[in-house]
Amino acid sequence: MIALTAISTIASIASTNSAAKAEANAINDRARMERDAYHLRSADRSREAARARGSAIANFAASGGDAFIGTDPVLDDQEKEYSYEQFNDRFNTRATVDSLNTSAKNTVKAAGQKNLGTILSAGKSMASSGVGDSWFSSGSSNLGRIGYSSGIVDSKSGRMVGGV
Repeated sequence: MIALTAISTIASIASTNSAAKAEANAINDRARMERDAYHLRSADRSREAARARGSAIANFAASGGDAFIGTDPVLDDQEKEYSYEQFNDRFNTRATVDSLNTSAKNTVKAAGQKNLGTILSAGKSMASSGVGDSWFSSGSSNLGRIGYSSGIVDSKSGRMVGGV
């Protein structure tokens, strides 16, 4: 009974850590994709702004105006619009990326909290069945040995590995 509790606890912790890391990686990938998409949108806007400037100058010149004298107000308006769009996109992208990064960190922290609850529950279960301290020491052949040999417990520090 006690060995089964120990093994199921270790398996649960390993599973929780694995799932949390996979989810955090997926969230971080979404953040990277969002940043990449921002850079693509920014480059597209720059090209479109250059086309619009060229078109405005050409239209002004085609209507008989001197392209080097009277186009400043038109170009100023276009530049303001371009700057406004760039700022909004950069701001929104940054907010999205920050939110995703926070979500990834919280996913890993939540796994650590879940693992702590699993450990406490297993300890309660073992304590209620009359297990003594010898089960929890690294020198015994029972729970401590299972934890150390599974890689869940660091053999040097005696601490849980992976978010706890």
